[in-house]
Amino acid sequence: MSGLKIPVSALERGAYEVDASVPEEELRPEGAKQLALGVTRVRGRMTTVPPRYVFLGELTGTYFRECDRCLADTEVVFRYDVVWTFQHGVAPISADPASEQELDETDSGETETMFFEGAEIDLGLPAWEELVLLAPSKTLCQDTCAGLCPQCGANRNESPCDCKTEEDPDEFGNDGLSGLANLFPDLDPKDSKE
Repeated sequence: MSGLKIPVSALERGAYEVDASVPEEELRPEGAKQLALGVTRVRGRMTTVPPRYVFLGELTGTYFRECDRCLADTEVVFRYDVVWTFQHGVAPISADPASEQELDETDSGETETMFFEGAEIDLGLPAWEELVLLAPSKTLCQDTCAGLCPQCGANRNESPCDCKTEEDPDEFGNDGLSGLANLFPDLDPKDSKE
């Protein structure tokens, strides 16, 4: 992951260009759950805005998922614009909730500053955090995915099955809640007792 580690000394000479392609196993922190990612490309520019360092760039790559409707293997291509701010030193710790609220109000509109120690800024952790937070919560192989038949399990995208669907009335002539009238004939829908 050396392509994601920027020496602070290189930033003294001006902006630093980053263009690194990193496989998930190198990007994922120890103990973190696997995301099923392909190679992630991190591109952008790190500049100095004293006392901070700002990275403006993008993450591109592919998530590998199963479709939530038909379970087919699906690739979800992503492109995320990112702005990360770094500052050398230890993050300030505040025990007073009121001062934390004041700090939040003064920093509104700014990105959260990440603090680092040592002679390098590592883009690996913020890249991983972005990929986790922006991962799709629902995946479809296509917008019109018909899913699996709940009765026989056939993939309705590949071929229709002969099972009754929700649109077909069952043997009682019911389709959804409209069948309640047949179950309770003594109740007149026009005679509402509230």
